[in-house]
Amino acid sequence: MKLINNIQKLKNRIWISIISGILASLSYLSIFVINGFEVTIFNLFIALQIPDYLLKIFLFIAALVFSLTSLFVIVRHGFKKGLIIQSLIFLTISVLIAIPEIKKNQDYRLFQKTANESLSAYEFAELFIKATEKENISALSNLARNKSLPDSIEIKLSHSKYPDVRQVVAWSTDSKDILIKLSEDDYSKVRAAVATNKLTPIEIVGSLQNDENEIVRNTAFAMIKARQ
Repeated sequence: MKLINNIQKLKNRIWISIISGILASLSYLSIFVINGFEVTIFNLFIALQIPDYLLKIFLFIAALVFSLTSLFVIVRHGFKKGLIIQSLIFLTISVLIAIPEIKKNQDYRLFQKTANESLSAYEFAELFIKATEKENISALSNLARNKSLPDSIEIKLSHSKYPDVRQVVAWSTDSKDILIKLSEDDYSKVRAAVATNKLTPIEIVGSLQNDENEIVRNTAFAMIKARQ
């Protein structure tokens, strides 16, 4: 009888673990789905080939399985301080793994939206505010590349605290005032970007041939030659 009971308990634990594992897997997958991940065999295959994702998926599922299993035991056999602490620890680990993934996917969705050239002026302003608040440099840079970007937003991006964003503005803008401003930027890569912009007035490119930075001088010299 004791042996039968032990076998039954083992079976119950196995089923609990399987169900918990399925729930944990679906929970992790839902994080991606909610944030715009397209669930296809190909996408899942690619995701599982990335060691970083694979490790996070394993840790998340393992932590959530232990947490759910502990909760089930607590509900069935009564409250035990050790099990409650164990469950909370594993649940915390699951949350700590999930939150960065949610943020990362939200940042990517914001990045995708900034490439839309059919946005209204209001939508551009809204995306600019969101990207600035989230300090999403990729999204801000993508906005700067957008051919439909309103002048008011482009001016704000040219004053960005991020050199990478100002560099993209220098590459993309056709505003003489912005190009003049960025040709005097503190960062050499921004000034070099001004020189490479084919719409930069020739006199600005000429002045950059006397820049203190050798790369900027060489870039300006090469662009002057190319435009002759």
